[in-house]
Amino acid sequence: MNVTKVVKEINAFKKDKTSVLLLIDIIFLILPGIALIYLFNVNLFESLDWIKLILLSLSISTPLAFLNALFAETLERQGTEEEFFLYFTLSVIFTGLLLYGIVIVCYLTGRTLREGFIFLATIEVILLICSWFTDRKNQKKFKRS
Repeated sequence: MNVTKVVKEINAFKKDKTSVLLLIDIIFLILPGIALIYLFNVNLFESLDWIKLILLSLSISTPLAFLNALFAETLERQGTEEEFFLYFTLSVIFTGLLLYGIVIVCYLTGRTLREGFIFLATIEVILLICSWFTDRKNQKKFKRS
């Protein structure tokens, strides 16, 4: 294996921002779900093979990240594909941190997973209301212009 070729590939990876953002998206979409599964159902964590574990963790966090991306996109109303990818990346990071926060709070306080998801749903409803009001405010400004 040629070391200089590997170094060139690593440098090309660093320069390509899309690849870095995609890696961040994957990490923040998979790891919070794995942490939830491990902390609240260790038997399930141990019984699943790694592909099923990744798919299950993605099914936990991806809908929330997509919903948060739609909320973030309504704040700006630009609508280009590149900007939506950036909104999605930011919402993935936000969702991952939110899920990590819920995991930590539930684990330290002895709360159940159900209570954590109720708290998460409450936060999502608050974000929905805030984005709705912001969107209406932006529409009124656009109509006046």
